[in-house]
Amino acid sequence: MPDLQFLETERHKLGPNLTPVTPESFAKWKQTRLDAKSASEDAERKAKAATANANKAAGLSGRDMYVATASRSSLTSQVHLQYVSPPPCTLRYAASAEPR
Repeated sequence: MPDLQFLETERHKLGPNLTPVTPESFAKWKQTRLDAKSASEDAERKAKAATANANKAAGLSGRDMYVATASRSSLTSQVHLQYVSPPPCTLRYAASAEPR
């Protein structure tokens, strides 16, 4: 019951000037949201393509491009990968005269 009281008090704090949600208004809101999302994805894709074309024009190899993008990434700059050799084999074979 306290949750319902909390919801009612918060609802009254919002005031009377609210837009009612109808199926039409929700569809319009969702469409504008999807349009904005696709526009930002298109812009990001174009920026990546422009960077790739600039790298090709500069004559960078694939490794050079990877190192350049990895150094700009905040995640890879914080992670230092290190090769760790596997531990030496610790298996001991018992010398027995009888084969199994």
